[in-house]
Amino acid sequence: MNLKLLLLIVIVSLSSCYGVKIKGKKNPKKYYEEFFISQGIIQYFIKPLEFKGEKETFVADFTFRDSVQYNSLIAVNYSIFSDDVVKQVDSAFFITNNKKIKILNCEKLFIEKHKQYHLRNSCKITYNDLIQVINEDLEVLAYYNNLEHNFKATKQAKKGLFIAKTRIIEIIELNRD
Repeated sequence: MNLKLLLLIVIVSLSSCYGVKIKGKKNPKKYYEEFFISQGIIQYFIKPLEFKGEKETFVADFTFRDSVQYNSLIAVNYSIFSDDVVKQVDSAFFITNNKKIKILNCEKLFIEKHKQYHLRNSCKITYNDLIQVINEDLEVLAYYNNLEHNFKATKQAKKGLFIAKTRIIEIIELNRD
């Protein structure tokens, strides 16, 4: 009898460890992750945001800490998926509010092929530029293979940009001294 009672208590205790999800509510955390680094420092990862071109796809993610200064460089990693091989991007820009923000210090991480060629680069932009980039009207302009390539944010990317703006950037700015 005691074993059954103990088993029931364990089951009830374990089941209470799981969070309650409200149906119909969208989870903003699907667009970003936050990690505790140390006292007063949180690192943010804005999950990959997809931009569609004519035949290619551009996917970018961002990593930075809430202790970042405006001129500090933050990590921007991006991928280009294409039917044609892309060995190197000559230059790439985020475009928002008619302003071109150059993606800096790019370093090729790899090229691979599955269904399409996949180029992965690791780059930088300033935190001040990130504040402007995290905007629903964001587009990407990239030069490679002797051509200009334009990419527009997908509906899902626009949602992710809005969430990042309202849940991360605005809060970091409100907490600055």
